[in-house]
Amino acid sequence: MALDSTLPDSLRERGLAREVINRVQRLRKQAGFHVADRIRVQYRADNGLAEAIEAHGAMMARETLAEAYAQDAEPTGEARQAFEIDGANITLALTRLS
Repeated sequence: MALDSTLPDSLRERGLAREVINRVQRLRKQAGFHVADRIRVQYRADNGLAEAIEAHGAMMARETLAEAYAQDAEPTGEARQAFEIDGANITLALTRLS
């Protein structure tokens, strides 16, 4: 009996969403935001990452204290950085709201 090591799309998307959360939290820290600061997140992402954010955006917003995750062709904010996650590109921009 062979072991099937392929991940279902829903599990893969959740993992990608967790990776984006990790990058947002690191960028918050680098920008000197306080742990309790509410933020706005703008992003530009390759298709797989964009789909993961759309599918899990509400959970991601809760965990990062973001009002929402908004897709933008040119993300702008107080802190901005590009990342590669699982071979896909994403640019995140954060703005402190409180």
